[in-house]
Amino acid sequence: MKPGQFSLRSFLVAVAFCAVAIAALLNASEAWLAGVATVTIGLFMVEALVAIYCPGARRAFAVGFLVWGAIYFAVHNFLLAGYSSSVLGTAMILQLAFEGMHPETSASIRSHSGFALGHYYELYMHIGEFLWTLVLGGCGGLLARMLWQRKLQQTAGRAIESSH
Repeated sequence: MKPGQFSLRSFLVAVAFCAVAIAALLNASEAWLAGVATVTIGLFMVEALVAIYCPGARRAFAVGFLVWGAIYFAVHNFLLAGYSSSVLGTAMILQLAFEGMHPETSASIRSHSGFALGHYYELYMHIGEFLWTLVLGGCGGLLARMLWQRKLQQTAGRAIESSH
């Protein structure tokens, strides 16, 4: 498949991901956070095994997913743990989306009034950060697979040239 093209299966997976992500963000709760966190950690474990045991393009995707996802997760949760939640652009995008989805409550969130509202916002942000981890991991996987395919084509081209 050429770069920029995608299969129907990939499109359906992306649409399903977006639908679940929007549902999780609109209905932020401990249950949604537990579900999204479990899926994220589960995908990291599966991709680690794929990176070890599968060859070719599948391995390239898994390595890219792990590298990009793990770097984002580590930076957000460990390196920036003491800073404001809006240091990264991803958090700023989540905040803007929250304000767009809940315009009546965004002023209350900024002033930190109301425990229940603040707790909902924290759940929303945690869910959003797990979702960003998956999105960025997927982008890293796609980029790694594309680079692997390019390298494979270059290697095949050199092999054909050297045989003549």
